[in-house]
Amino acid sequence: TGSASSSNVSKNSSRNFVAIPKRVTYFDGRGSGEEGPLLVAKVSCGMHHTLMLCVPSDELRAVGNAPQTLVYSCGWGEHGRLGTGDEEIRTTPTKIEFTMPNTSDQSFCAIEIAAGEQHSLAAGREGAYSWGSNSMGQLGIGSPVTSEIALVPLRIPLPEGMEVKQLAAGGRHSAAITRCGKLLSWGWGEEGQLGGGNEKNAVYPRPVRIPKLRNESHKGVPVAVAVGMSHTVVILKNEEHIPPPPRPLSAIVEIVEPPPTPPMLVLIPKIEEIVLEPVIDPLPVLELEPESQPLPKTKKSGMLFDGDEDTGTMDSAVRSIRQLLQQREGLSRPHSAEDGFSSEPAAEEEEVEPEVPIETSFAFFLTEQED
Repeated sequence: TGSASSSNVSKNSSRNFVAIPKRVTYFDGRGSGEEGPLLVAKVSCGMHHTLMLCVPSDELRAVGNAPQTLVYSCGWGEHGRLGTGDEEIRTTPTKIEFTMPNTSDQSFCAIEIAAGEQHSLAAGREGAYSWGSNSMGQLGIGSPVTSEIALVPLRIPLPEGMEVKQLAAGGRHSAAITRCGKLLSWGWGEEGQLGGGNEKNAVYPRPVRIPKLRNESHKGVPVAVAVGMSHTVVILKNEEHIPPPPRPLSAIVEIVEPPPTPPMLVLIPKIEEIVLEPVIDPLPVLELEPESQPLPKTKKSGMLFDGDEDTGTMDSAVRSIRQLLQQREGLSRPHSAEDGFSSEPAAEEEEVEPEVPIETSFAFFLTEQED
C-alpha cells in the first residue's frame, strides 16, 4: 500500500490483497463439487499462481472409487500455467485433469508438485508432467519451436529407467532428483543454472555430473534440490562418511538454591564463668568411744592408739613411758595432781599388772608444745 490513503486501501483491499491469513474453505466440501471434503497435503507457489496437492478424506474413501490424490490450481492462467486448458484467471481452486498416454484411464497419482514463474510440474509413480510456457524449454517436452505452450499437462520424456522423486521449478528452468540418486535439469541455461558446465539451454531432462566432494573419495548422492530465478542448489549426502558415535550426555545436576532466609533474632543465653576447684577426698574420720576419764595433759608427750583398753591399762603404759623418758633426759620432776596422776613414786603405786599380753597395738609420737 505504501503511501496510499486509507480510503484507497479500504477500497482496493477486498480485490487486490489480503492483509491477514484467511482460511480457504473450498476443500471443506461446500464448494468442491463431487469430491467432497479433501485434505491439503502440499502447496507450491509460483510467480502468479498456486498449486495444491490434496488427498481424499476418510468420508470420501468410504464411498469407494475415490482417487488417491488430486491436484488443484488457481491464480493467473496466462501461458496455460494453471493446466485447465485455457488462460483464464481462476479465483477458486480448479482440479487439473491428467491424461495417461495410450489409455483412457485417469489413474495418475501425483506425489510431487512445483510451481515456477510461468510453468508447473507434477510427478508420481506413473511419470512426470508439465504445463505452461515452454519458451526456454522449461517444460522438458521438446523445442519451443514445436511446443511453445502447453495448456494441459503433458508427459515429460524422462531418461529410460528413471523415476522422479523430487521436483523443483524456477524462473525458466526445472530440476529433479530421481529415485536412483541422479540429478536432472532442463530449460534455460544462460546463467549456468543447469549445472552442465556451459550456458546452453536443454529442452529435455539430462543428468548433471556432480564432482567429488573435497577430500572425499565419493561424489555424494543428491537428496534435495531447490531452484531460483536463475540458479540451482543441491544437497548431497556422502554415503561413505561414517559419523562418530554419539557422545553420551553428561548428567546435569540441577543445583537448587534454597530461598534466602530472612534475618532472625537469636537469643544467646549468658554463660557465667564457672571456676572448678580441685576435689580433695576428705580423710576418714576416726570415731573414738568416749573414755571414762580425760587424758592427762602433758607438754612433751602424746599418744595415738587404736583398740579398746581400760583406763588402768592406759595409765600404766603412760607411767612406763614417762619413767623411760625421765631416765633418758635426767628429769625427776614429780607429776602434779592437776595432771591426773598421783605424786608418789610410780614404783610404789604400781600394782601388779596382769601377765596377759596386750594385744592392742600402740603408736606414739613425741611433740614439743609451748604453754
